Amino acid sequence: MNQEQRRKLYIQGFNDGVDSTQDYLVKALYGAAALAAHREFKFGSARCLKLLNAMDKLLMDYFTSQEIVDQAWEETGLQINFRDAIEPFEEVKKGETD
Repeated sequence: MNQEQRRKLYIQGFNDGVDSTQDYLVKALYGAAALAAHREFKFGSARCLKLLNAMDKLLMDYFTSQEIVDQAWEETGLQINFRDAIEPFEEVKKGETD
């Protein structure tokens, strides 16, 4: 096997890993949203389905994850920042630093 063949296999393996990780994360986030809505707010299956469909539509409507995060802050006052391992979600009032 030459260097070019190894490089192609490496890239293919890397991309396969990214694809499977993304698939896992998306499924886990949708599942977590449904469970949280059910446990915290007593959503039944119909309301959970409505929530998941609304989430899916939002993901299709926005081009980047940052756009969704910015819109969430604009509409709800919730700042989402996963670089803060202690408090990744914070309620921020208008006029305070974001």
